[in-house]
Amino acid sequence: PFKISEEWKTYKGTLKSCKNCDHLYCNYEISNDNLDNHYESKDSPSLGIVSNSDKEELENIISIMIDNKLKKENLKCIEIGPGDGSFISILKKRGWKTYFYDKSRDVSDRLKKEHNEVDNKLKFDLVIIRHILEHINEPDDFLNLLKTNYMTKETLLHIEVPNWDYLDKDTDPLMCEHIQQF
Repeated sequence: PFKISEEWKTYKGTLKSCKNCDHLYCNYEISNDNLDNHYESKDSPSLGIVSNSDKEELENIISIMIDNKLKKENLKCIEIGPGDGSFISILKKRGWKTYFYDKSRDVSDRLKKEHNEVDNKLKFDLVIIRHILEHINEPDDFLNLLKTNYMTKETLLHIEVPNWDYLDKDTDPLMCEHIQQF
């Protein structure tokens, strides 16, 4: 089921698999408006809070991937769907100018105290989408939108998605918010 506000609604759908690469996706009969309303009303307690060990892993990711690739001054990043803002907070401590975009008003209100809301006129050195792509109906269109609006040829794109092969017995791999399975 897919929760909209305080009532549960069930949407029909099918699970499909690509014949070439085994990519799984759910074809729900749910409108983009209903998805938008769901995420816009979602508050921060319903979002995952990053543990200290996860924050250490983020530090490692940044050190290995980003620090070794981007050596210039005045670096700018944007995170789409930043959750508790852990990733961009680490970057801010390292001197980055940090931006975010989130549909949840609660998340936006909390994060704009420390970070900048998206500026559609800017191009970024780093675009971050962590555990977002699986929520997108049309990932190709979404990635092209990021490329067109926020990226240059030098921009790094950091993508994290749940790995279907490593889901455990306590994880619902077909939760309705996860339209894509990687």
